[in-house]
Amino acid sequence: MEDRDFVIVGEAWGTVELLMRASGADVVVLQVDGEAVPGPADVLIDEYPRIGVVGINASASHGFVYRLRPEALRIERVTTRTVVEALRQAAACDLCPADSAAATRSDRGGTA
Repeated sequence: MEDRDFVIVGEAWGTVELLMRASGADVVVLQVDGEAVPGPADVLIDEYPRIGVVGINASASHGFVYRLRPEALRIERVTTRTVVEALRQAAACDLCPADSAAATRSDRGGTA
């Protein structure tokens, strides 16, 4: 990834390690299966209310942006560009408008 406004600070292999490493992060990226927002995203938001979570389901080529609202934004098609856009949205205070080409609003993982 060529974007210089991102710094990868670590990897975690479990919820406890994830919580320990996420303390200074603006955004956490999770691998997800299925359509629902995973439990670790809820735990992260509970522990760090200002953090953004980007979930990527690579096999289904979609994902979501999750923040405290609680609201998930579905990533309709996972590409380098849409993941970078999702990372920026998750780090921002406000999520993208409902008419964004890369993401649509949904309530906790459901499709709008």
